[in-house]
Amino acid sequence: MRVRLPAKPDGNQYEDAVAATAIVRGYYVETRVVLSDGGKHVLELDVVATPTGGGPNDRVLLEAKTGRTGFPDLFKVFGQMQYLGIGSGFLVRLKPLEAREIAAAETIGKRTGASCVVFDPTDSDATTFLPLAGTLDNEDHRERLRRAAWYGQIASRIARKAFLDFANSHTSTVAEAAKHYVRQVEDSFFATCPEERADSLRSAYASSPRLVGALIEEQADIATSKPMWDKFRNKSGDLWLQYIGAVEHRARIALIKCAVDSVLFPGDDNMKAQAMLRKALPSTYADAMKALDEVDDLGSVPYAIQIFVELFGGFLVDSEEDRDLVASVAGVSVEDLQKAIGLFERFYPLTGGWNFVFPMRSGDQTVTALKLVPAYLRGVGCFARSFVCKSADYGRYGDAGFQLAEWYDALVEVVSTELAAA
Repeated sequence: MRVRLPAKPDGNQYEDAVAATAIVRGYYVETRVVLSDGGKHVLELDVVATPTGGGPNDRVLLEAKTGRTGFPDLFKVFGQMQYLGIGSGFLVRLKPLEAREIAAAETIGKRTGASCVVFDPTDSDATTFLPLAGTLDNEDHRERLRRAAWYGQIASRIARKAFLDFANSHTSTVAEAAKHYVRQVEDSFFATCPEERADSLRSAYASSPRLVGALIEEQADIATSKPMWDKFRNKSGDLWLQYIGAVEHRARIALIKCAVDSVLFPGDDNMKAQAMLRKALPSTYADAMKALDEVDDLGSVPYAIQIFVELFGGFLVDSEEDRDLVASVAGVSVEDLQKAIGLFERFYPLTGGWNFVFPMRSGDQTVTALKLVPAYLRGVGCFARSFVCKSADYGRYGDAGFQLAEWYDALVEVVSTELAAA
């Protein structure tokens, strides 16, 4: 079965498309960022994008609108920028401005940094509203990867809805811990500096470690825990659980980004900030920070890890072609890509290590995967590879193709709840 992207995206799908475009244009992306207070949503941001190599002061705010919008929406973007200390923002519209509105919008943009742009995600030539921040110079690959990223953003939103439904219907201790953890990760975005955010993320993990495993233990008895793990790793089931796994990885990547930002963009009180960061990182702090020194292009690390996990599924096929593809999109050398992925081992020491090599019957080609990446994200990686190679025939990967085909099907099953068959 195949599915097709929407020809007329609704509001949610349009947000997904805007985020996907930012990803493939070289931006570290955070989506649907929610600030809560007393269980109530105070503020929700569509997309916050940081250019590769950029820090907190380089962030760009993106507000996506499919319907008619006016100047109040543009000033809303400006107000959010002011609150967050973000210098640049875009009101991204599906429909063009009326001729009489263009001059006023341009004047507001010059004065506030909040600009109004038109973007049609169904037009491959209309994706340049955001300046190119990455190094991928293959336009065809970038467009194909944008489509894969769009599917991925749709799947993540569907998974988020599944988690919210689970959260509203379960009140066990572990379920409450999962809800609290997700809120803490979301709230950490609004910290005043990278070191403070790192401390918030550490606190979230400390209060609710290994959530996926704990939830499986609670939801399943010994006889059914293995099938639940199989759904999480390889299939489309228990999507609420897969979302929690995705959030846990998002938090790990965010903490590494905090460490990188702390090194590259030190604040006024750097001694105090470094002390806060040292508290946030594990006991292997010195080893983790030393690992950052070993990467030649440190500024590209957060984007490279996010691309590896959220666009390429957190796995590498044992082939020069696959390593080169992921590295070229991430904008780093293959060596620096491996070092960036290796930061999981240095920042989050795990018994047995973070990498798992899927055993292949014939032994002709292996798949090395980061642990605890949910199946729907693995599927995004399969979509990305199939789109770039213009083929969903995984036979070219030898015995590894069976595993990739299973992940591909998992993503198809998730997004088919919303998208039409091709």
